[in-house]
Amino acid sequence: MLTRDKYSWSKFQISSAAAAIRDQEISCCTTAIVPYVVSRDSVKRTDTKAAILRIALELFTQHGYEGTSIRQITTCLGITPAALYYHFESKEAVLLGIAEPMLTHSDDLLRLVEPLTLDRRTARIALEGYYDVLATQVELFRFISNDPLTRTHPVVGKRFRQLAKVFYGFLDGPDNTIESQIR
Repeated sequence: MLTRDKYSWSKFQISSAAAAIRDQEISCCTTAIVPYVVSRDSVKRTDTKAAILRIALELFTQHGYEGTSIRQITTCLGITPAALYYHFESKEAVLLGIAEPMLTHSDDLLRLVEPLTLDRRTARIALEGYYDVLATQVELFRFISNDPLTRTHPVVGKRFRQLAKVFYGFLDGPDNTIESQIR
């Protein structure tokens, strides 16, 4: 038994810790559904930026934007905060990175349907496209819809509200009055 001050480590504990370091496995991020292990080698081999976004979305969804720290994200990935900051300048930049694909797809869809005349066919195309965007990004949509801080975020929340308003306008048709919105 090795002893240092009030901390005692058995040879078994030291060898287990050494084995974990040698195997480069880090237990991480247990969700309500499935716990998993992230390998440092697999993070290096894959796109670190994409891994940060994936884990951040999971943690934001589970703990909220405000309840998730940079340290939690980096611990889950087995990277240092400096490695995260290499890709993103702040936690807000991570949030913007998570939301960017959905916002881009929505904007592309708007550019496609904007020049068309507003009729049933155009409305159907727009709403089917918007549904597809939401369906492919359902975790992100759920997170933004349920997280109060993100819903009111000056960039992400504002853009999502603007997009929803435009697409809901397709439901109302060209006669978009207060009365039709109430109906």
